[in-house]
Amino acid sequence: MIDETRVAAKDKSPLVYNSVPNQQWVEKNLIAYLMTGVDDSEFRPNEDPKDKKSRINGKIEYLTQTLKEAELKLESLGDVGYISLTDDSFIDVYRKKLSEVASEEEALYNKREQILEEVRIYETEKKKLLHLISRLNNLKSDYEDEMSRLQFINAGNSLVSQLKDVDCPLCGSTIAHHMIANISSSEYAEAIRNEYNEIYFKHQDLNVLISEKEKEIESISANIEEYYAKIHIVDMSISSLHPNIEELKEILSRAEVNLSKKFMHAELEEDIKTKKQLINKLQEDLKEIKSDNKKQRRDISPEFLSLIQENLVLWNFIDKDTEVNFDYRKFDILIGERHRSSYGKGNRSITFTAVMIALLDYCYNQERAFSRLLIIDSPLCTKYGDKIVAEDKVALGTIDAFAKYCDTKEWNFQFIVIDNKFTEKIDINDLTNINFIDLESQGGLFVHN
Repeated sequence: MIDETRVAAKDKSPLVYNSVPNQQWVEKNLIAYLMTGVDDSEFRPNEDPKDKKSRINGKIEYLTQTLKEAELKLESLGDVGYISLTDDSFIDVYRKKLSEVASEEEALYNKREQILEEVRIYETEKKKLLHLISRLNNLKSDYEDEMSRLQFINAGNSLVSQLKDVDCPLCGSTIAHHMIANISSSEYAEAIRNEYNEIYFKHQDLNVLISEKEKEIESISANIEEYYAKIHIVDMSISSLHPNIEELKEILSRAEVNLSKKFMHAELEEDIKTKKQLINKLQEDLKEIKSDNKKQRRDISPEFLSLIQENLVLWNFIDKDTEVNFDYRKFDILIGERHRSSYGKGNRSITFTAVMIALLDYCYNQERAFSRLLIIDSPLCTKYGDKIVAEDKVALGTIDAFAKYCDTKEWNFQFIVIDNKFTEKIDINDLTNINFIDLESQGGLFVHN
């Protein structure tokens, strides 16, 4: 936040407003970094010409020595022109083996798939037979239950003749022996035997059928095992097709040595070339060293100064031909050739507001970490009590131009103004992108982002 006193500061730069010397240095470094990308800790005056010559001569001496060593090492490698970075003998052998493996392997995989298809057919048939046998065994169990029932009935029939009169345990009625005496035991027994024999023969036939199906399953299982054995043989054949690495060791070893030698030769040539270029550059630097040693500071970014100028032009404060520069000694801007501090209070406030808006925009454009909130207290109103000093007034038309600027600008940060006056002639209701807050003590505005 920029308070009312700081925004109109005259005797010192509002950019560095702390009264503690150490804190002033910190603030100055921070602002310098934001405006240039380089803070004072990285600033160095021009080197003394004698020291610079000594340093460059030392570099040349070192580079010359390492250059000789590289040239001797290059010479020891001898002629490498015969070496190809792609060893043809290795590639031809490997290509031939790969071609042979690819053809035979494809044939074996096709054969393996055919065998697997046969296995799938047999396994499907085996599943069907197992399901059928399961159902036949269930039917066999039903036959056996029925035969047991008939045996029980036949045994009961032989006991009927021995029965006497008896009372029913459920209803209490008397069952007389003569009531069932007329039933022909021989006919009843014959009917039971006939039904039993019919079921018995079905049971025997079922046993034969189950036995046949179980033999079919045994045969299918044997076929499946035989096909899996064939698949194993095919898999072993596929594995045996892969190239024997031992056969290629000699070629690989020779290729490795040759390639290493070739690459080393290329690296040394590049290193020698680079060292020669550096030596030539340093020798040119020696020639350009002058006896004077002017202390120079880094320059403020032209883009940052251009943003300040653009703001002041848009606010009708200056024309587009008026330059904006930065005075490092006072750490403040110059408008034309005039220091910002030499203006009246109102104009000092509005110009410093232009500096701060430009600084936040510049940091955003440069992706430099800085605040995304700017609050300025009284950048427009310069009233002391009931009097306004003439030179402290903001230039005519600047207030309305500033209001329109706030309304139309695409803001990259939140901007808040605390002031008593925002417009001169224009209607604030026409400024749709600004929220005005009118309080009894002091009003304010903030813009929509």
